[in-house]
Amino acid sequence: MLNRSFWLLLATALVGMGTAPSAMAGKDQPWAEIRVAGVADDDLGEYDVMLVSINGAIDIDTVTLYKLPPGAQRLKVASLKRGKYGELATLPFTLEMKPCVRYALVANYAAPDAVRPWSVAVKGESPIKACVRKYGQSTLVAVDAAP
Repeated sequence: MLNRSFWLLLATALVGMGTAPSAMAGKDQPWAEIRVAGVADDDLGEYDVMLVSINGAIDIDTVTLYKLPPGAQRLKVASLKRGKYGELATLPFTLEMKPCVRYALVANYAAPDAVRPWSVAVKGESPIKACVRKYGQSTLVAVDAAP
């Protein structure tokens, strides 16, 4: 029979895993965002997407707006347009995110290639007003001026 402290330690570890902090927790720095729903235009061959993983982590919340640190983000993106048998097709996508910028992602079916019927596309970029207010317009200018 296992002792009581083992069970207490196990319970604490399991609770800690369920409440792991996000990549931005406790950091006072500019951030970037990804929007994944409500931006596609069916008339242009676009469909909404969902994120399946971020930098290899698959235990992410299913939301429509993700707050992430600036820099390269390795994403696995699924198109919400179902396949022939109801499956969700996924593609890897790397996005170099600038501070204080919100990116809108879509699945683009308008220009299929020989291998894939769709691609991940950045539909738009816009400044995050709260981030720019907090960290200044120079955050956006400095990033745009970088080589």
